[in-house]
Amino acid sequence: MSRDQEIDVVFRVLVRQQLPCAPTRGWIMQPFPVLIWNIRGHGETLYRDSRLGRVPRAENSVAYIMANEVRQSATYSSDGLDYLMVSYSFEYRGGFNLLNLYKVPNVLPEDAQEALREAMGRLEQSENAMVGDATAQAVQRKLCGYALLDALLRCATRRQDSVPQWRRLLTVVQYLNDYFAEPIDVDKLIALTPYSRAHFFRIFQAQLHSTPLAYIQRLRVRAAAIRLLHSADSVAAVGAAVGWHDAFYFSKVFKQLTGMSPLAYRKSRGDELGMGTSKVGDERPEIDNELSSGGM
Repeated sequence: MSRDQEIDVVFRVLVRQQLPCAPTRGWIMQPFPVLIWNIRGHGETLYRDSRLGRVPRAENSVAYIMANEVRQSATYSSDGLDYLMVSYSFEYRGGFNLLNLYKVPNVLPEDAQEALREAMGRLEQSENAMVGDATAQAVQRKLCGYALLDALLRCATRRQDSVPQWRRLLTVVQYLNDYFAEPIDVDKLIALTPYSRAHFFRIFQAQLHSTPLAYIQRLRVRAAAIRLLHSADSVAAVGAAVGWHDAFYFSKVFKQLTGMSPLAYRKSRGDELGMGTSKVGDERPEIDNELSSGGM
């Protein structure tokens, strides 16, 4: 597989939202990276993990918010906040978040923000103008997604010390991306690497910032979030499809990780509080596959 085939961008959601002034909001987590453009007003985003710091969000700034990290937002402008939120999956080898291999600064350089504003504005314009033209819309989503990724990578720092260990985990990551909905034997995962059991857990935690169990849970929640947005399946059916056959347990884990119940997430259509005007990525595998592979 060539490097250009290993990397893909998948549009998830676009939300234009207005929020009233509020010192803090509830803790939430999105299974996808998020870009927030504060069009009017200012605030900040705080990660629960204090080591990740704060993300200040000045007026007209664009902020990058990491996937799978619990956070809360605050609006400080007395007359509230207007923002545009865009979410993509930046996927490496079929599911791993490519940006996990990089450190993106909490305050983005102005040239990167300008590029992000241009791409986000173009995406919003195309979403409003191309309703009904699925192929043109899919092309614009890909173009804007790669423009966003390019802007982020230009200001990001590659985690060079992680490359050798990461390469040794690739087989495990690919296996989990393919089989996360099935029962996973940890000993089988360890056998795919040159590591001892203790060393495997240490390296996995260092490279993916989670335990293998937590990583599987995040893959399942990510897949469930997509199904909730793109299907009319019941919560129980969604849970079963991603590997949780106990609907109550599925709902419990989903809410623990995202801050919302599955039904609330579906109703919100992927935005943070369900108060905005949303555009959600369509599940059109035939179009996505053609665009990614070059056609028939």
